[in-house]
Amino acid sequence: MEYDKNADLQDALDRANAHIKRLQFPDITHENEITSLKNEINALESSASYQRPQLNKAFTCREELIEYLTENYEDMGDHASNIAEIFGITLTRQATFNVVMNAQVTINVPLSDVDTVEDFIIENLTVQSSTSDIEIEDYNVETVEEH
Repeated sequence: MEYDKNADLQDALDRANAHIKRLQFPDITHENEITSLKNEINALESSASYQRPQLNKAFTCREELIEYLTENYEDMGDHASNIAEIFGITLTRQATFNVVMNAQVTINVPLSDVDTVEDFIIENLTVQSSTSDIEIEDYNVETVEEH
């Protein structure tokens, strides 16, 4: 079968023209879908602007409840815990702890730089928490000893 360059060019032109026509004269169903989506977006925006003040008020009330239950926990005891549980609140307090820990690290050290290893470890060893519930405020490396 012989390759027909003109037929391929004509086919490409026909496809391009069809695409141009679709852009110039979009299918009515696409226009209806676009209009429907615009109406849905407008309804959601209207609903959100109505609900935003109510959500802000609910959030403020929740924060005030947490503050009240936390401040009065000692006097209220189980009542505070029960009220918090009803509202899905976990009562917490912030506490600071000093943690003493040891770490054994292994690194490859160039033979010519053995004297700078301590400085390298002090500058590059970090402490991290695997949870966002613990915030590492400060830490320091006191000693580095080779075993």
